[in-house]
Amino acid sequence: MASQKFDLQKAKDKLDYLSNQFATRNTAFDRRDHIYAMEHEEAFWSEEKRTGEALRDPLIQTSLPVKAVNTIVGMFVQNPPRFRVTPFRRRPTKPEQEMTGDIEHWLAGVWGENESRFRQVRPRFVKSASVRGWGVLKCVWNEAREEAEEGDDTEPGCPIELKPVNARYLYPEAGGIKEDWQSVMYAVSQR
Repeated sequence: MASQKFDLQKAKDKLDYLSNQFATRNTAFDRRDHIYAMEHEEAFWSEEKRTGEALRDPLIQTSLPVKAVNTIVGMFVQNPPRFRVTPFRRRPTKPEQEMTGDIEHWLAGVWGENESRFRQVRPRFVKSASVRGWGVLKCVWNEAREEAEEGDDTEPGCPIELKPVNARYLYPEAGGIKEDWQSVMYAVSQR
């Protein structure tokens, strides 16, 4: 199989296409963020429709979703996730069943180390999922964590990092063969 050469123009074209496809989603993200921040004028009304009397009903109604989100975040943050690994076959062999337990423990250890190192992994992920409906974790392999620093007596850390990312900049492309998505672009403009 020949390797494909990266074409920057094709990547820009694909990003333009996907950002247009997800413009409605991003508008909904903005509205939900404004509701959660109690910025009702921004969430419900255009510039010409903003008057004090017209905002009374949305102000009363939107305090309930904010309270629900805070309750959900609190419940999920207090309880760590439980990983469940299932074998591929319907009737797994005994070694396959034993291996699933080892993988579950390993995943729980990776999650625990990332939470102790980055602190706000779970609250940021759960809050984004609760407010916007999209909670996204980025999983990367950090080679710098594979080795202990010189002069440091500690063991090397797990090189797998889990970080919550802003779903606004995530653009999945539907049409995968074995998966739901053909590709995923995570694009952040840097200045």
